[in-house]
Amino acid sequence: MMRQHMDSLFKNVCCWGGISALLALLLILAVGSDRWQVGVAMGAVTFFGMLALRKSTVYSKELEATQRWVEALTRQLEALLAGKTVPEPKTTANVPTVLGSLGKELTQRVDQLGELIKGLMQAQAVAEIRAQKAAMTARQLTSVLNLLPDPVLVVNSFERVEVANQAARDLLGLDELEADEGSSSSGNELFQELMGRIRRLKVRDAEFDWEADCDNNQHFQFRVLVREWRPDGQESSISNLAIVLEDTSSLTNLRKRHAEFVSAVSHEMKAPLAGIKAYVELLADEDVDETTRDEFVTTIESQIERLQRLIENLLNLARIEAGIMKVKKQNYSLNEILEDAARVMRPHAEQKHIDFQCELSPLYLSVVADRDLLLQAAINLLSNAIKYTPDGGRVVLRSRMEEEYAVFEVEDTGVGLSPEDCQRVFERFYRVESHKNMAPGTGLGLPLTKHIVEDVHGGRIAVRSVVGMGSTFVVQIPRAVAVGSPISRSVSVGN
Repeated sequence: MMRQHMDSLFKNVCCWGGISALLALLLILAVGSDRWQVGVAMGAVTFFGMLALRKSTVYSKELEATQRWVEALTRQLEALLAGKTVPEPKTTANVPTVLGSLGKELTQRVDQLGELIKGLMQAQAVAEIRAQKAAMTARQLTSVLNLLPDPVLVVNSFERVEVANQAARDLLGLDELEADEGSSSSGNELFQELMGRIRRLKVRDAEFDWEADCDNNQHFQFRVLVREWRPDGQESSISNLAIVLEDTSSLTNLRKRHAEFVSAVSHEMKAPLAGIKAYVELLADEDVDETTRDEFVTTIESQIERLQRLIENLLNLARIEAGIMKVKKQNYSLNEILEDAARVMRPHAEQKHIDFQCELSPLYLSVVADRDLLLQAAINLLSNAIKYTPDGGRVVLRSRMEEEYAVFEVEDTGVGLSPEDCQRVFERFYRVESHKNMAPGTGLGLPLTKHIVEDVHGGRIAVRSVVGMGSTFVVQIPRAVAVGSPISRSVSVGN
């Protein structure tokens, strides 16, 4: 419409100019050469020329006003596309009426376009925020998956790894790029073996046990959980497999150690009971002389004490770990407690011809302690030293003052411990593999001693050892600052 109006303006100007020229030519031809007539003709030509000039001037102003209005409208459109807002172009008096109507219509269309652009920009902003939140959620989920100790991975129908946490990448030989982009599913031999087991199942949801041997000579036992998973939740879509490998190696080892513990406890209880029964039967013989009878009674008492210590170890460990142990503390001399422990264990050392020495400090080492529990800890350490020291060896019990601690240590010339065994010797049920045939045991004495020293008395226990040269267990108990009244409380101890 605008172009049509511009064409109309141009045609009007041309029309008035042409009329003026045509009239001038006709008048000249009509009047001939008469000067007066020629003058009249020239006047008419001038009149019509001025009239044409006037019309062209008016049309020129309309053209300029129209051009300015179009430029303003263009700027408004460009601003709207850039997300800015500018006032709508004003229609001046020189703009033709038809263009004014057109301008209003265009302005309405521009306003509608502006609202549409504004809505699109708001939708884009919302989409960007949602995308950022989704990316943040994905990063958080990745971080959580990487914190899990068990391998977790998602495999598509082409056995390409779509998702894998750090544990899965380490175990199955998947690099980070492979797991994130689902590029190649080569992995290592363990991955191929795992996928082969899953293929042979011929079901999408399954659980099975899987044992794996790694290149570093590690042996793993896994409970593998396989679940079908469709990303969009539609039954018609292609499904992936979510795979979780639950490491059951430690649980299996714990069960094995627990079974060994039950067997050891049974043996430990059976041996003294069998000895007691045998000596009681001998005592029933009237032909036994008085001296032999006294020896039998002493042996029976020794076996009863052994059985009693075993039962006390079991009960005290259970009570401490359950948090129901009643602890009664008061001031004691550490040396007196150690002397009692030495008196109990000396006969056992003599049976193996072990040189048992006591090198106790001449100082009065006062400690606030539960006497029975601390005595049991000392007896456990001495029993352990005598048990794993060969016949003719040496065991030394020492005490000393060390800053704010009263310290005692048990040194032996026994078989010793490796660095790995030193780290694990205080674990419940743990027994050194190479020592199992040397002497019976439950694997509870040292764990209980650690609980008594550290959790009940707030002390510390450590071990120094060299294989084949013996071990030294060092116990630090906080010294008593002042003599106080007996303290009775319940202690809660975790595992």
